[in-house]
Amino acid sequence: MGKIYDAIIIGAGPAGLFAAQLLAGGGLEVLLLERNDTAGKKLLLSGQGQCNLTHAGRIEDFFCHYPEKERFVKHSLYAFDNNRLMELFQAAGITFFTDDNGKIFPRSKKAAEIRECMVNNCLLAGVKVEYNAFVSKLECPGNSAYKVFSKKKHFTSRNLLIATGGRSYPATGSTGDGYNFAKFLGHNIVTPRPALASFVIDKYHFRNCAGISFKNIEVKLIPQKTPAVTMNGDLLLTHKGLSGPVILHLSRYANDGDQLLINFTQEQNKEKFKADFLNVCSEERNLFIRTLLKRFLPERLADAVLAEAEVSTGAVLSQLNKKNLLYLFTLLCEFPMCIKSAGNFDEAMVTAGGVDCREIEPRSMESKLYKGLYFIGEVLDVDGESGGYNLQFAFSSAYAAAQKILKNT
Repeated sequence: MGKIYDAIIIGAGPAGLFAAQLLAGGGLEVLLLERNDTAGKKLLLSGQGQCNLTHAGRIEDFFCHYPEKERFVKHSLYAFDNNRLMELFQAAGITFFTDDNGKIFPRSKKAAEIRECMVNNCLLAGVKVEYNAFVSKLECPGNSAYKVFSKKKHFTSRNLLIATGGRSYPATGSTGDGYNFAKFLGHNIVTPRPALASFVIDKYHFRNCAGISFKNIEVKLIPQKTPAVTMNGDLLLTHKGLSGPVILHLSRYANDGDQLLINFTQEQNKEKFKADFLNVCSEERNLFIRTLLKRFLPERLADAVLAEAEVSTGAVLSQLNKKNLLYLFTLLCEFPMCIKSAGNFDEAMVTAGGVDCREIEPRSMESKLYKGLYFIGEVLDVDGESGGYNLQFAFSSAYAAAQKILKNT
């Protein structure tokens, strides 16, 4: 019959590498199959190459950062939290720092340091790694063993872990292979879509304002078929549209053609702001409208807003009627934009959708359909907000699966 491994892991990203390390470190024979010629290609892009490993604070505060999956992620995050994750790498001599937003990075700011540590840990634990191993087919002849076919080889294992990632950044090998494996084995796939992506805006008026950013402003997304979603966060104007945390977080709900309303002020009470705005316009009749807008907006953006309103930058308040002023107020608080592109998998940081979590045991990541079959990391229908939440879940889900296998073996 040939060699039977205790566990085969498909995909050498963070989840696959960590699961392999834990299983082999627990005395099991582990085979890790990776379609690329190196491990962790996508990991090298995390945090813009600096590797935002996790987030600071209590693990209880993490749950709300996984939209619609708070209950599913709870068990694995409790079992292997952010402190234990940092301790894992600190034991290997890696030090960390926390930025002003609570994001945790290696002090070197190099994702390669994290990858090299994980690969070395696997080798030290005795993991057998095969690179350039594109898995073409699976066989599951019952609940006793899994066959995995790669090129002219095939391997057999008592446990199979699918850690192939989603579809974001396909150039790194993350092309959605795991979804095909899951479907073949009878699992439902929640339609994958880009998440944590920037927006390209139709008829964009702020090309000359690229680089201007705002702290904690309100953005309202008005989808064509679902209820509106409002979020607050930092916003960045780009050459083609919008980015920044508030846009990245909204992107999982957005589609091409959806509408946005941007509150460029930090005013939450719009009615009070409206009254104050009109009062200033009434009392300071000789004030240039451009001067007034610069109280709320950077100069370049103030000029762009006036251009949108078809108001001269040299106009004074006395030259504008109430209709003009109300329109300018609306542009300040609810500037309308239409999404031309809500992002694509080439630029999205993560994938929303994936293997249906209703068919997965949340304490172990084991399939409810097959014993010994596990899905870990981004291949699951779990997508966290930016800030280290997705990498944390990759490690936590890998830990959950490894503990179940070690307990049963």
